Amino acid sequence: MAKSVRAVAVGVLLASSGLGGSASAVAETGTAKTVVVPGGATRVNISRQDCSTLVEHIASNDATYQPGKDAHGRSVAPADLAGSSYNIELPEVLTFDLKVRIRDFRGGPEARAAAARAASQAALAASATVAPADAAATEAETVADNVSDVSTATAAATAAAAAATAAAMEASDLVPSDAALDAAADDLADETQAAADSSAVLQDESTAISDEAGVARSAADTAAAAPASNAKADAATAAATATSNTAQGAEASSTDEAVQAATDAALAADNAAIAAADAAAANPGVPGLAEAAAATAAAAGAANAAVADAVAAAATISANAAAATDAAGTAGAAATNASTAIVASDQASQRVARVDNVFGDAVIGKITLKGNRAYFNGRPLFDEAQARLAEQCRAALRR
Repeated sequence: MAKSVRAVAVGVLLASSGLGGSASAVAETGTAKTVVVPGGATRVNISRQDCSTLVEHIASNDATYQPGKDAHGRSVAPADLAGSSYNIELPEVLTFDLKVRIRDFRGGPEARAAAARAASQAALAASATVAPADAAATEAETVADNVSDVSTATAAATAAAAAATAAAMEASDLVPSDAALDAAADDLADETQAAADSSAVLQDESTAISDEAGVARSAADTAAAAPASNAKADAATAAATATSNTAQGAEASSTDEAVQAATDAALAADNAAIAAADAAAANPGVPGLAEAAAATAAAAGAANAAVADAVAAAATISANAAAATDAAGTAGAAATNASTAIVASDQASQRVARVDNVFGDAVIGKITLKGNRAYFNGRPLFDEAQARLAEQCRAALRR
């Protein structure tokens, strides 16, 4: 039995026995013994340990706080500095509830510890999504750049083919009787138009793919900057999805068609350049024909150079799209893992809330402070009978 419980038990015993005019205590070495009430006087045999518990400790003067003095009696600055104290009028009687947290005995501490662990795990899992999301966005940007490079190169090839067409048409007009040049110029015009149409489609696709890669980058940056775990996980999921969309867009794009159309236009430009050169050789006296043939050849050369760039860029799309798909899968897995941990953390927090709601605070009584005395449910916490017994204990302990 704890000391405080023994002291209360003795107090209750005295109260129930109606301790009156005199009280005597014998400090014994054993446990508390039977209360004896011999004709008007009450005798209580209790142990020395319980007697010590009842005796109030009186501190020596050197242990008592004295304003403006240290432990050795020297003057020091007071604890209450000027302007730092407040005079508060307290009521003569203060009453408040004495409560016990039932949840602390019904799994509350365990639930809160589990919730803290789950929250920590969720935070770690969310932080682990940042690097995969960034890697996925980088792969998406690489794929988008590939498609953009192909689009730019095919557009350049188409522009060069158009210049070759104009020069070949000029040469054909100078020698209208040259059927080969006329046919080559017409064929080049047709191939150039087909290349232009295909290039326009690819440009639109490239813009959409670049936009999707931009979404992936923005989401990855959000995952890195977001303070909340669920925001990181959501952003990582968005980055993974946008990266996957970028890769799929690149794979499904018309890069091959655009490159083929540009290649056909460049080949037609070569044919037109040859026909123009033949016409110039056959008609050396026709003014401007040699210049038109030279312009056709130069434009055909530019078209072929652009086509080479388009072919080189297109060759990397498939591999980079596959890498982007893999990166998206890694980022998505990390985001899923984080989301699972976040759900577990939310559930753990909900368990804490349920414990707190079901097992709240229980009022076990009221404490009243009146003057320099304290009461529990209207009963003094240290009554006169117990005080007399404490005095007897002091006397007995001094013997």
